[in-house]
Amino acid sequence: MIDLLSPSDRRTAAVLGILAVISVAFFLMGPLKKRDAYLQSLQATDQSERRLAAMADDRAAKQKDLDRWELAREDLLALSETHIYHKDMPMEMRLDVEKILMDNGIRTPPIEYTYENFPDEGFRKINIGFSITASYRGLRKVIHELETFPKFLVLERIEILDIDERGISIRVRLRLAGYYAITGESEADDEQKG
Repeated sequence: MIDLLSPSDRRTAAVLGILAVISVAFFLMGPLKKRDAYLQSLQATDQSERRLAAMADDRAAKQKDLDRWELAREDLLALSETHIYHKDMPMEMRLDVEKILMDNGIRTPPIEYTYENFPDEGFRKINIGFSITASYRGLRKVIHELETFPKFLVLERIEILDIDERGISIRVRLRLAGYYAITGESEADDEQKG
């Protein structure tokens, strides 16, 4: 069929063929560039969504931590009100010890008090030492009450001093530690109060 065309028609057909190929290539290349741009934006969107999901997970984990810390703070405040002696309560601590002894039928012995400060931690420790004589059952009851006492009054040491010959009574030296929050008053003020 090309043999039937004249040379000028052949040239025109060749030019038209070349133009057709160029136009088809142009129409194919244009969408390819747009397709590449679309794929790049899709990939960027995908990465952004993953980062956003990771940030949301991180935020949820941090919110859980914050909620736990808030709960711990509330617990500490509640404990502070009910279980921790405060600056103006060293005398209450002493009265608690005397009450525990009296409730168990033990005459209040001479009690020694020494103080230790922990200003960085915000509390003060009172060491309470005394000797008592009681039956084994009475001593167990006193020790149980001291250990289950609701405030931070800790039984630090039990030293057996004497057991009577019949085994009816035991003489022991107990050392307790009481803790209370400090707010900045001097040691002399506390010792004068106590």
